[in-house]
Amino acid sequence: MSKRMVTHRGIEYEVPDKFIEGIEENGVTFNNEYISYLFENSSPLSSKDLSFLIYLDIRNLKYIGSNGSLGRIAHLDKKGEVVSYFETVYDAVLDSLNHTDKYTFEKIHKEGIPLKKKTYLFFGLRISVTRNVCESKTVNALNRVIRKCKNRYMDNDVSFKSWYSGKVAELMSYDEYILRGTRWKAFLLGQEIHDMQETLSESKYTEHHPDKCDDYCERMVSLLMRYSLDDFLAFEQVMDLNDVSKFSGIYVLCLPEIKGCYVGQTKTGFASRIPQHFTKPNSEFDKKYTPYDVQQIFVLPMDETMDMVDLVEEDCIATLGKEICLNALAGGSSIELIKSDKYEESKHFLSQDMINWVVEDSKNITEYVRDCEEIENMYSD
Repeated sequence: MSKRMVTHRGIEYEVPDKFIEGIEENGVTFNNEYISYLFENSSPLSSKDLSFLIYLDIRNLKYIGSNGSLGRIAHLDKKGEVVSYFETVYDAVLDSLNHTDKYTFEKIHKEGIPLKKKTYLFFGLRISVTRNVCESKTVNALNRVIRKCKNRYMDNDVSFKSWYSGKVAELMSYDEYILRGTRWKAFLLGQEIHDMQETLSESKYTEHHPDKCDDYCERMVSLLMRYSLDDFLAFEQVMDLNDVSKFSGIYVLCLPEIKGCYVGQTKTGFASRIPQHFTKPNSEFDKKYTPYDVQQIFVLPMDETMDMVDLVEEDCIATLGKEICLNALAGGSSIELIKSDKYEESKHFLSQDMINWVVEDSKNITEYVRDCEEIENMYSD
């Protein structure tokens, strides 16, 4: 790889020719002014590698700004209309420090991704869902980065504040450190977008084919019976989430029309966690489906302090099978993709003795909470 020596403020840097060519192809003149701009956006915690900064900026120019494939950053009002445009993430951050502001990219907005808000009656709860039509991970990444930048700029990033010590503190003031840190966080968005577009999308691992799920009902029954002991069924069908607001553990969201289901876990309570799939969408499942798609919910109450929750979640996913499950991962702390050829259900099964113990524990928890509720109702009456 051919390189050239570049001198800036008395310091020599070796830069690959293809990096300089990449910058100039994007209409930027490679000179001292541009190099100064790069160093203004460099990390306050690491050495200044000019080649690496050029590499990152090539990513930014490829996607962000007037000449980028996504266009300028658009600041939206509550109606989803554009208030203003910005060439860089940092410019957008400084324009408004309001954490609730929403942003998108110019070209994505012009193609039609208006924000839409809808209210659902979801198993006894009234939830408000704001989604993007054709919602993209790129827009989510943009808003996430801008929120983090605003947080850092306003000196609310606790972990980043804690790193201001030693040599860093000797080299720059605290105000400069915060400013540089904010610019650096903003400067990394192009690379994040690039990584998302280059790597395999999670959607590949959540593809669902109802025509291959003719045994959906049998598998659901198999799961419910697997977690039963004598006459007690640990999984309880929920008609009203208010009834299980004091419980946490494993839940199964059933979408019978497409013969699919999603297995999840919570330690914060079923009534608070389950609606978040739609009110605060994060996974591919959250973005693909609506509250209306979920027609049944089953919950398995467990002790919120138990380490077993992860293992039970993995067992439930394995029991239902990758054809039925709409999850991307094998469950718990696993990063194994259930739609991949490497996923083996047998490795995630629990022993029957362990399942019986979980069922017995769930029975005790259920009875205890119900007894407490009866006592509360007795005294409230």
